Amino acid sequence: AATRSVPLSQLLSGTAVPLGSTSGQGVDSPSACVRINALLPGVGSADQVAREAAQLVAQGFNTLKVKVARPGSSPEDDARMVVAVRAAVGARVLLRCDANRGWTLDQALRFGALLSDAGCRLEYLEEPVRDVLQLAEFCHRSGMRVALDETVDAAARGDESAASLLTELGPDQGISTWVVKPSVLGGVENTVELSEWAHSRGIRVVLSSSFESSVGIAGLTHLAAVVDSKEIAMYSGKSSAASSRDGTTILEYSTSKESSEPGSIKEGDAGVPAAPAHGLGTLNWFKMDLVDAMAAEGAVPAAGSQSHSPDQYQGLELERVTIEPTEPVAHLLPEASIEEVPAVEGSMMCNVRSIRAPKQSRDKDQADNSGCNEIEGTTDHTDLSGLLGHWRGVESPTSGTCLVETDNGEYSFRYLEMGLQGEAASSRPTLLFLHGFLGRAADWEACMDSLATTFRCVAVDLPGHGATQVHAQPGSTAFSLEAVTDALAGLIAQLEMDSTPHGCVVVGYSLGARLALRMALVHGQDAEHGVVQRSVVVSGSPGLRSEAAREARCTHDDSLAEALQRGGLRQFVKSWYSGSLWDTLRAFPGFQDLLEQRCMGENKSMNNDAATITQLAAALSGMSSGRQEPMWDLMKHAKPTQVLIVVGQLDRKFVGVANKMAASSAHALEVCQIPGAGHSVHVERPEALIPVIRDYARGESNSSGQPGSDGVQWEY
Repeated sequence: AATRSVPLSQLLSGTAVPLGSTSGQGVDSPSACVRINALLPGVGSADQVAREAAQLVAQGFNTLKVKVARPGSSPEDDARMVVAVRAAVGARVLLRCDANRGWTLDQALRFGALLSDAGCRLEYLEEPVRDVLQLAEFCHRSGMRVALDETVDAAARGDESAASLLTELGPDQGISTWVVKPSVLGGVENTVELSEWAHSRGIRVVLSSSFESSVGIAGLTHLAAVVDSKEIAMYSGKSSAASSRDGTTILEYSTSKESSEPGSIKEGDAGVPAAPAHGLGTLNWFKMDLVDAMAAEGAVPAAGSQSHSPDQYQGLELERVTIEPTEPVAHLLPEASIEEVPAVEGSMMCNVRSIRAPKQSRDKDQADNSGCNEIEGTTDHTDLSGLLGHWRGVESPTSGTCLVETDNGEYSFRYLEMGLQGEAASSRPTLLFLHGFLGRAADWEACMDSLATTFRCVAVDLPGHGATQVHAQPGSTAFSLEAVTDALAGLIAQLEMDSTPHGCVVVGYSLGARLALRMALVHGQDAEHGVVQRSVVVSGSPGLRSEAAREARCTHDDSLAEALQRGGLRQFVKSWYSGSLWDTLRAFPGFQDLLEQRCMGENKSMNNDAATITQLAAALSGMSSGRQEPMWDLMKHAKPTQVLIVVGQLDRKFVGVANKMAASSAHALEVCQIPGAGHSVHVERPEALIPVIRDYARGESNSSGQPGSDGVQWEY
């Protein structure tokens, strides 16, 4: 974020304008402010707590979280306290209660009944019962909305029963919200992935801090802005969202600008739901901020200090997360009987703009030190891939090998598979993913992991890559683009990927895109024994038009293949990724890890395996765009239902190629530009590519020519 001079929240969400681009900011760019709730520990008499609540509201808070199930108090005591708080703050303020699993089922039901009798409504009650297996019964009998906190933590730590509860319990059972601690989940990626899954089920996500200093609060605030933007984007343009357990509509969301007065949301009201208040106000718990303590010892400048320049030290400059009244915002209460929530005079928010990182100065040698030889190990972190897959009902990828025999040779394809199986897969197409040169099937796992809830997904190691092996006679054309295309068609047939009425959709990137394009044009459903329904061509080309250009490219690629065999994989990879085509990829935070994986190949001995390098060199030479049969003439007959062209908006060379491809067809081919991405779209912005693949595989597309919800621009 510092390198690109953009807020961290925009970088995390993929809406940042990168590398000096003059293009506009994405339409789903996170808000500059994040709402936070105030915490009432519930210490003292009901009147004392009520006065404290009124003071917090006067400061600008409009969401209060009240601790209940306090030591020494009864459910009746807690109910009297909460009713007193409601009387003190009025109906304009959202109230949450947190029992921290402190009650038996009977005690929790008594508390809920007393609030109901008093007409005191809550946004939700957090973790009401000790026995989590009684959550569903509590929701059913009390009619209250419930938030899960400790249950999410337990699932993150590997508790299978907790993970099953998160899968089984949703809005229909009374669960409205998950309280998520990113530090427990293991970081940004896991938090965003879990939040997206929760949102897809109609469950809201509230981020919670614990004992972070301003450094941690800064990161969590930006992450909360990202989570909020994704929830709002999901509801944008949808006619309805949450439903009560009896199936009646609770609230309807739309993007209509015709709205009632600010701050009021009611059944059927227009307006995207306001983001929830997050539990990030914990900085006030401490006597002093750790950053301030370090500054006092001369380690770093004081947080919030105006007397220093960001360039005066190495690292982050953090201003304390400021809390300030802002313009009134709309509020979302999930109770169907609430007809109107009046505007609040002020709402307490964390100002994201007050948290910024300085530009980091580096020596030129350090900045240029990106070669494979200098890469060291990666940092371990919590791996929730299996658990998140379990929550979504998706298992981790399984690997297999399939032998395909053709006139050109034998192909022992190694593939990864995940997603729908059996009857569930019969109503949807199967997705086949093809990687680029130097890649492998696992490159597509991020996309497959998300799409596997809807489709059967298969990714394959292409010939010369990964664990796929080719056995052919000397002088054979087994590594030519045409021969590999035929072999992949055989793989589709053997794995029965074309057996459903919806067929097989091939998604290919770069080298894989050229293969995917040929499969759509030569092995499409209109062809005899066609096995491909349609193809998504990502950063691909139909080949070179002129014979001179093809000859020059053959010479160039043959020279590269010789260099690969002569110098080894590591040296070759270092040189390959130094080209201008990979400028944006080199700025990607995960580039060093990707580079190391490319250097190591399938295993740590691969870069010394002469046979493996020989096959990779054969693939480079054999599938050279100079040797492939140009497909420009075939493109004349390509239809939008056969081919979708996808390109990174920052990949100027292939944006031009994509537009020429679309223009070469007699039909209106679609070109989808992914903002903020260069050539490696699936690595740099998978979250924007995934919905494009999903909608096209379903037979849907953007027919308006307007940017989509992720800022994706469609052209015709």
